[in-house]
Amino acid sequence: LMYVTSHYHWSSLRSGLTVSCCGTAGVVFLLLFSILLHYFNDLDLVLYGMVTMVLSCLLLTSPLTLTTTSTVPLWQFYSSIILMYSVGYPIGHTALLGVFSKIMKSGPQGQLLGYFGSAGSLARVFFPVLAGVLAEYCGDTVIFIVMAALLIISCAVFVASKEFVRNVISRP
Repeated sequence: LMYVTSHYHWSSLRSGLTVSCCGTAGVVFLLLFSILLHYFNDLDLVLYGMVTMVLSCLLLTSPLTLTTTSTVPLWQFYSSIILMYSVGYPIGHTALLGVFSKIMKSGPQGQLLGYFGSAGSLARVFFPVLAGVLAEYCGDTVIFIVMAALLIISCAVFVASKEFVRNVISRP
């Protein structure tokens, strides 16, 4: 919210409506999730979601925004928000929950999914604090660079373990 109010001079209402519209589009993608699974498997959708989120973060970075208070063009901002909230996060997170559930098919799924949810809650506590510190001392663009870097590392780990996960899921 602070990013769009300071860089684009949006009101809180416009910011909220924009994110809400993107979230609504994400719900539509989730309703179509079974159709996506006819063409792609869970693992591919997790990777697709993460790569889409990397692209979303990178759209909010440019060499110009590192050295000045300039902002990326509005079309770039809208593209980033749509990729993150309408496509990348809903698809990647839903597919990841499915993969996690399949891996834990013979174990205590409820308890482990609770741990999974708790890890997500901790991230929603930790990352806003990190973003605030980065924004205060390094600038807004660095936030998106750090997020993209963390997502790229996650993609690399995921790709490196993809065959192992596929084998675990396919076991009877």
